[in-house]
Amino acid sequence: MTNTTARDSRQALIIRWLDVDGQVTLEPESQDRFTLRFRDVINACQMQLQAEEYELQFSILVKRLGSWLSGQTGVAKAYVTLRDSQLLFLVVTKSTKYDSDFEDALSDLDIELANDPDLRDITLSVLSIPNVPSDSLSSFMHPTTNFEIQRGGNDG
Repeated sequence: MTNTTARDSRQALIIRWLDVDGQVTLEPESQDRFTLRFRDVINACQMQLQAEEYELQFSILVKRLGSWLSGQTGVAKAYVTLRDSQLLFLVVTKSTKYDSDFEDALSDLDIELANDPDLRDITLSVLSIPNVPSDSLSSFMHPTTNFEIQRGGNDG
């Protein structure tokens, strides 16, 4: 799945090849010219493409998590945060009692996401916790990077 709309609407960056030590001159729309090594230009282009691909995969992930949440009535809140250098889908249940059916559904989601080729660059863990006070919840959350995922409709 590729989204080319954003790339297609941009103007091309002019690259002038100078056959001097592998240097190229870049001329962006601003007309500010600068010279770089050709290898650095390739690396920058690759990094930009990787960032665009990750952004696309992250948006797919958020949609999938929101869709999954829409069928889960026992969820109080859900977050995507960072933990142990990877993404964590943290689900706060409404109940404090263990629900094996819910845990099975969450495990199935985890396996499904891990095997999804559209999310090949996303590393995600899942974790459910009972409804706890916010000061206890904060111990599971990254200090600055947290996204609350809400269900659509009137109950979310």
